[in-house]
Amino acid sequence: MKRANRIALLLAVVSLATWWLMKVGIVPSKTASSACPGMNSPARAADETPDTGLSLSDLPERDRTAINVLKQIYAAPISIYGRALDEKGTPVGGAAVEYSLNDKYFKEGTKGTTTTDALGRFRIQGTGVSVYVHVQRQGYYTIPGRSNGSIRANQSTSLEEPAVFYLTAAGSPQSLTHMAMITKRLPLGIPMEISLTNRKLVPAGLGCLRLEVWVDGPPQGHKYNNFPWHCRVSVPGGGIVERTDQMAFEAPAEGYQTTIELSVKPGENWRDFFEKDLWLHLADNSYARGKLYLSADSDAALVSFDSYWNQTGSRNLEAGANDFGRAK
Repeated sequence: MKRANRIALLLAVVSLATWWLMKVGIVPSKTASSACPGMNSPARAADETPDTGLSLSDLPERDRTAINVLKQIYAAPISIYGRALDEKGTPVGGAAVEYSLNDKYFKEGTKGTTTTDALGRFRIQGTGVSVYVHVQRQGYYTIPGRSNGSIRANQSTSLEEPAVFYLTAAGSPQSLTHMAMITKRLPLGIPMEISLTNRKLVPAGLGCLRLEVWVDGPPQGHKYNNFPWHCRVSVPGGGIVERTDQMAFEAPAEGYQTTIELSVKPGENWRDFFEKDLWLHLADNSYARGKLYLSADSDAALVSFDSYWNQTGSRNLEAGANDFGRAK
């Protein structure tokens, strides 16, 4: 890249970053310094611009001022108080706290770890405009958006009013049959069933979860995203009900429906998909849960299903955590 182009690109990025930081209320401090020595980015030559090798002396005074403002913003101290609680509001001590400071322009920020105390409290100190935090502990599930998040430097936190991160205590994971069915093509107007053992769509009467999709009128006459379609989901000889709590793992004992149906008409609220998290009470009196995704077209449908099945008859459908601490 030519030198002039590199300068122009740098100035454009600096201007945009400065505008955004001012917009969210992060004001540069003339006396900014690190609250935690050793967590700053590596020293950079005072007259060197970020990642370009150019000298500030090559730039007009106005642009040198903008870059210096940006440096001050990223060098401003940040101090965050946080706390880890479980779903009942009980402190989670000994939780691992991973964090990443947004303290470097145009580069990945400084990373670090700490641990919550017996009251679930922790503190992060450093420099930067924000910090990303992720909390986890063995024996607990992480909750996307509640066990992690970003906190801006100008957000008010204190020992008395910390930023709160939530975990859910694990119960008794079971040995379950897991079936992640890859996307299959479902013909219109022909009832088909999903097998929980071989990841296949099978003829009606040979599976556990029955699917029916059809379109009103001749498919050839419909325009894209403007055709009326319907789907019906059922469990032959059993029942089905929507699972609304992603952290619930015990299938309900009652309240099952024979079918769940969806009818979509052309118009402003038209959509081409059906997506549900489901509890299944199967014909053999066993239980399963699964996420069903179905996408309709005017001549066919595509379906995928990710399920966990307890063949013992127990309603416990807890499968444990994945590598990221999230419940399976």
